[in-house]
This record gives sequence, C-alpha cells and structure tokens, in this order.
Amino acid sequence: MIESVQTELEQHLDTLEIGSTRNWEDIEKQYRLLIQRWHPDRNSGENLDLAQTKFIEINTAFKAVREQYRKTGSIPRRLPPEQKGPLLGIKKEVVVKPPLYKNKLLVSAVLGIALLGVFGAVLWSLDTRLAENNRDRAKVEKVSSDIEAAAAAKKELERSDSIIEQSSNETDP
Repeated sequence: MIESVQTELEQHLDTLEIGSTRNWEDIEKQYRLLIQRWHPDRNSGENLDLAQTKFIEINTAFKAVREQYRKTGSIPRRLPPEQKGPLLGIKKEVVVKPPLYKNKLLVSAVLGIALLGVFGAVLWSLDTRLAENNRDRAKVEKVSSDIEAAAAAKKELERSDSIIEQSSNETDP
C-alpha cells in the first residue's frame, strides 16, 4: 500500500512537472502556471477536451501533494533508483504504547495497591470496632466492680453494726 501511495505521489509530481529539489513556493507557482495554461476558458476548439482533462488532473495532483505536505510537513520526493523502500518525505516516528491490559506488571501493581488499600480499610474498621468494644466492656466491668464493691462495703457495714450491737448488749447489764 505504501508503494502504491509513493507511486501515486510520483505520478502527481510528474503531472505538476515538479523536480525533486523544489520548495513549496515553487510548487505553488508551478501549479498556478499550469492552471493558467490549461484553463478551459483559454483553450477552445480542438484543445477544449484535452484542456479540461489536464485541468482536472492538475487540480487533483495539487490537492494530493498539498495533503501529503500538510500531513508530513515536507514535500514528497521521488525515489532514487537505488532506494529500496518508500520515501514519502520525512517519516515521523510513531511510538506505539501497548494497551493497559497488556502491560501485566503495571496492572498487577495497581491491583495489588488497590487490594492493600481495601484490606487496610477493613482492618482499620475492625480495629475501631474492637476498640469501642473494649471501651464498652471496660465501662461495664468498672460499673459491675463498683456495684460489687458497694455491696461488699454495705455487708461490711452491716456486719460491723451487728458487732457493735452485740458488744453494746454485752456491756449494758
């Protein structure tokens, strides 16, 4: 396909009668000269059909060369005889990046980081729940130990009151 594009561009350069060492301004001047020479209004009679076909060919060739110039930024050149591959002006180097799913190392790293983040969030949530549970349990144990201490103090007070009553009974007679 590239060779066909190259040969097509060479044919367009032949149609425009352009040498390979011309710049863009020279190409435009040559195009204007050819358009004036082969314009159907200037040629009448026997040359009218030939002029119309040449006029169309020149316009088509100039549009193709201009499009190639806009794409590559350089004027299409003819292939030298010893050139084996196509030459369409300056060839831009294209860097092809593999799709994200084909870059397995990157995908595995991103998934690993995501899993670590989720796992960390779950552990943090569990840790806060356990801390709240422990605080609640400590409060309950403190309250129950306070109740038990109060009950023990009350029993001790009752026992000491009963001892005092017994001792006061013994001293009264």
